[in-house]
Amino acid sequence: MADCYAGLKAGDAALLDCAWGFSDRDQHGDVDVDVTVAASDEATAYELASASVRAAIQHAGGFTPDWDERVPDLSSVAYRLTDERVELVPA
Repeated sequence: MADCYAGLKAGDAALLDCAWGFSDRDQHGDVDVDVTVAASDEATAYELASASVRAAIQHAGGFTPDWDERVPDLSSVAYRLTDERVELVPA
């Protein structure tokens, strides 16, 4: 997935950075993804980040059934980067 995302990132200037974390558990695995994108507002940033991660999963041969029906993880943290300031975006 990380290699597929890197390919997407190479072709889209709005995809700035991404970090992937993997952990393997007994019956399932977890994937943590940190994505930095350039967008005009938080909603657009979320859509771009979400779509790019989904595309990377699909390009890697994975499946994303019911992706659009899922509620965003409200435990996630979003920051707005403007010039040299970093600002926490309230949930």
